[in-house]
Amino acid sequence: MNKTEKKINSLQFDKGAIFFKSVISGRSTKFLVMFLCLTAFLLPVLRKGGWHGDDTEYHIDRILSTISMFRAGQFPQVFDYTDNFYYGNTWNLLYPPLSLLPLIIPYFVFGGDLNATVKCSAVIITLVTLAVSFYAARSFRLRGDARWVAPCLFSFCPYLATDLYGRFEVPEATGMCFIPLFFAGLIDLKECGSAVKLGCSMGLLFLSNVPICACAAFVIVVYSIFSGDTLRFLKGVAFRAAPVAIGLSGFFLFPFLYAYLTSVTHMTIRSYVFFDLMSLSSVSIGNIVFLDNTKDGVQRGLGAPLALLLIIYVARCLMSRKQIDPLVLCGLVLVCMIGGMVPFQDIPKFLSPLSLPQFPWRYLAYLSFIASFVVLSNMRLRSSHLVGILLFSVLCAVSIEGKPVHDRVNLNAYAATGYQDYKRWMTDYVPEAAYSRSMRSDEIRSTHCRLLGVRLNAHGFPVFRLFCDQEEWVGLPILAYDAIRMTTPNVAQSRTDGRFSVFAPKGETVVTFAYSRRFLALFAGGLLVSAGTLFLLLRAWRNARRSGACALVSA
Repeated sequence: MNKTEKKINSLQFDKGAIFFKSVISGRSTKFLVMFLCLTAFLLPVLRKGGWHGDDTEYHIDRILSTISMFRAGQFPQVFDYTDNFYYGNTWNLLYPPLSLLPLIIPYFVFGGDLNATVKCSAVIITLVTLAVSFYAARSFRLRGDARWVAPCLFSFCPYLATDLYGRFEVPEATGMCFIPLFFAGLIDLKECGSAVKLGCSMGLLFLSNVPICACAAFVIVVYSIFSGDTLRFLKGVAFRAAPVAIGLSGFFLFPFLYAYLTSVTHMTIRSYVFFDLMSLSSVSIGNIVFLDNTKDGVQRGLGAPLALLLIIYVARCLMSRKQIDPLVLCGLVLVCMIGGMVPFQDIPKFLSPLSLPQFPWRYLAYLSFIASFVVLSNMRLRSSHLVGILLFSVLCAVSIEGKPVHDRVNLNAYAATGYQDYKRWMTDYVPEAAYSRSMRSDEIRSTHCRLLGVRLNAHGFPVFRLFCDQEEWVGLPILAYDAIRMTTPNVAQSRTDGRFSVFAPKGETVVTFAYSRRFLALFAGGLLVSAGTLFLLLRAWRNARRSGACALVSA
């Protein structure tokens, strides 16, 4: 081949590259690529039936239980006395309310169709994640097509597919919606001293899922170490961001702490230390990269495209002796946590708050963001390479599916029977003395008394009619939460074996229950604090938009 032919071939290649780049950079093409990726990511939604993940029973139960409590007149909806088999069961005492919205809204819209509810929840969470990712992208130094590829990479990442399809872990998936805002808040606090985004994101994370919020706290500490000026940064978090988070989530946080820290009948979850569980549930590096099934048969990881992005960036920095971004260093620490390189079983028990994430693979949600947003903000890649990485990552996510439910009726029928069995052993959030004990509404402990009937009052709490041949202590099927009190006058009560007991006199006795005054005061006070915080945030946001301040609007 002579020089002239080489020049012609070179010019043709350059023209082809320029043409491809112009096609990719076109606005309509960007929307087309995003739409195709969104459609591929939501493929399970398009089939006839729904799907069944590891936690589907739990979230079906949360929907039905919360709606039953609402219809019975209970507010806030905490204790379910409409289920005669597992009386007084509660999912909402220690589980945040925000994660119910993606389920409750479609449940009412589609008239109680659980297949449509499951599908629509995945659509809602994916779209909200995408919207928040685009908003947070303004806080990062993204260039060119990376400005739209990075939000898509995170919003359609394999780990979100695992949460939506493989596990159906709706609370954690809801928390992933606010992870972009969390990292944008870290940058704002570091660069311009604004703690509003970080505070809002922490509050929203806590209202979505407590373990994923605990992961965020760990990420803050690690980032403060690598970013320099650790003490000053942590002071900003503690005295500026934390009050915003506490104020925003006060309506749930205050009753939560009361239930968790109570000394009379504390919850069994309080006595747990999860370090042994974390050491057993680590994910190998091969699983992280290639999405192989873990020990429980669920695919968890970054996927090859995101993992390669992270590896290439770190390798480039080491070869050129450039400083690695502090957030990427934080991501490398998370890799060590996820991959079982940390001896969790040797960590002292007094550091038990570090075990609140329960499973180290929860950090994959944060690592996915670092591998997509942070790495792309520090690398310059061609448009064709960016689109190729995005398409390859979406293909990895498409490979993750839940167990299909082919018949539209199956999931509804399953809800009527299967979730009851699930609740029999799911007793982490009951008073400790009542651990592993399911109760029925007609289950009383007595020798000389019998139960005449049980009904619900206007506030959704039970009313028991007892008849005793002689006075004695009667054990009632009411779990002895500190948030509940007996309102019957002149009747002695006690809390034994995790239940309420009453000293019933001879003859007929009517025993009623209600929320304790302290619990209602904490809830009402938290509600006022949350409303006041939200009002101040909206007012500050409006003022910041007018002045162009860094407090709420990214430069």
